Amino acid sequence: MSRILSQAEIDAAAPEPQRHRRTGSQRAGVVTYDFCRPDRVTKDQLRSLHFLHDRFAVNVSTTLSAYLRAVTEVTIISAEQFLYSSS
Repeated sequence: MSRILSQAEIDAAAPEPQRHRRTGSQRAGVVTYDFCRPDRVTKDQLRSLHFLHDRFAVNVSTTLSAYLRAVTEVTIISAEQFLYSSS
C-alpha cells in the first residue's frame, strides 16, 4: 500500500495558494467591525439579552440555593452596552 508520490501529485493535493487574496474592503462578504465604536444594540436584541441573563440568574439562584442549603436570590440589575477602551 505504500506508494511514493510525485511532486505533481503532492502539488495537486496541497491546498491552492491564496492568489485571489483581496485587501481591505475588497473581500467579498467581509464586514469590518470597530470594537472601539460598536453599533448600538437594537431593543429586540437587548430584550433577548436581558431574557437570557434573567434565565441564567434563575438557574444560578436555584443551584446556589441547593449547594449552600440557604435561600439565595440572583437578579439582573441592568443590561447595557459600553464602549471598549484600551487606555
